Amino acid sequence: MNINTQNTQSPGPGAALSRRFAADIYDALLLVTVWMVAMTPIALYVVGALKDPAAMRVIGHISLAGMFLGYFVHYSAKDGQTLGMQAWRLRVVTTTGARLSRGRALARTLLATAWLTALVTGCEQWFSGHHMLAVPLLAIFCAAYFWMLANRPEQALHDTLAGTKVLFVPRPTRRAATATDSERSASESAPSPPAGPESGKAD
Repeated sequence: MNINTQNTQSPGPGAALSRRFAADIYDALLLVTVWMVAMTPIALYVVGALKDPAAMRVIGHISLAGMFLGYFVHYSAKDGQTLGMQAWRLRVVTTTGARLSRGRALARTLLATAWLTALVTGCEQWFSGHHMLAVPLLAIFCAAYFWMLANRPEQALHDTLAGTKVLFVPRPTRRAATATDSERSASESAPSPPAGPESGKAD
């Protein structure tokens, strides 16, 4: 019996904030791991042979940002699911339920990156002792995501601005698929009706 789970899954209600954070952490850990493996030989060459740590920092920041941008834009426009979103059963679509275009996926990713940059910079400022600078940056990140608590459960601030929403994808129901397969098998195994009396015999 072959069940096509892609066809039986349909987006459900808005995704919970905890699931969105879990999917984001999943994707971040995956990308950072791949980035570190890919950048190790480059870092050894730039820092070891060229003796230029400053250049390595610039290369590292640009390559990591490019990897994040390309990853999220590609998967968001492809089928609305990054690997982390697949693991946590989430899908991003437009407000009408359609698949994202690459332009819309890019806009959404850039907006989400702005909130993430505010979070990272705010944490750096906080642990550096610059609390007055850290508080507004952290507030920007919190407002962007907790916007969904005051607005709609499927839309953070970048979703509202980009015209998208993130939905929870329920598990496929096997009962309906099994019933369909059983009906198909029964119809194929049923005996054919007897042929009627021949008509149109030649005189």
